[in-house]
Amino acid sequence: ATEQMTGYARAELLGTQFSGYFTEPDQARAGYEQAFRDGSARDYPLELRHRDGHTTSVLYNAAVYRDPSGQVLGVMAAARDVTQVMRAEAALRESEMQLRDLFDNAQVGMGVVALNGDLLRINSCFCQTTGYAADEVLSLGLPAITHPGDRAADLANKQRLLSGEIDTYSMEKRYLHKGGGVVWVEVGLSLVRDPDGKPRLAVGTMRDITAQRRAEAEVRELNAELEARVGQRTAELTRANQDL
Repeated sequence: ATEQMTGYARAELLGTQFSGYFTEPDQARAGYEQAFRDGSARDYPLELRHRDGHTTSVLYNAAVYRDPSGQVLGVMAAARDVTQVMRAEAALRESEMQLRDLFDNAQVGMGVVALNGDLLRINSCFCQTTGYAADEVLSLGLPAITHPGDRAADLANKQRLLSGEIDTYSMEKRYLHKGGGVVWVEVGLSLVRDPDGKPRLAVGTMRDITAQRRAEAEVRELNAELEARVGQRTAELTRANQDL
């Protein structure tokens, strides 16, 4: 296996410096010195260089071996190829960074909620909508900035979701803006399960619909005013016809 990883035949390897086959010889030397000093070294990370230039990520485990009198004779080392593991971990880190960027820069408010109801994380859009800094919201909790008239319905929906009774819900509710007044939002919360189907946490989205609610209220007022005027005009015409 060492021949395959280095590209050198056994005869070429024997008698040469151990540390010379690694991308960082000083680190390799420190590894076997640690084994001599402490008696062993576990999961020591190194990169083995092949003679054609490509490298293999390995974890070394090493231990000293002794003669019958207990005198240290040398170090026995074994390397495990972890190249695929390292690549998978790098891909996972990249994926997590992308998800973090999507979460933080989403154009809608987003939050992560634990199964006990605690808010774990929110993004900048959520903060901009409510006027609170992230640490303020995490410290206060969502119920504290939810309008009193919406807390009961919001809590009931959240309890059903976090208990696993339902997988998602959406509702319109009001938040108390830090600067005063209320913000109407449309919230949606979805349950996230592990591969075995067990609930893990919930992810929520929040969309500011304050302008929409105001527009709807204005339309209702205009319709009411129009109906009143039409009713008044109809009454006037009826009286005029009666007079004729």
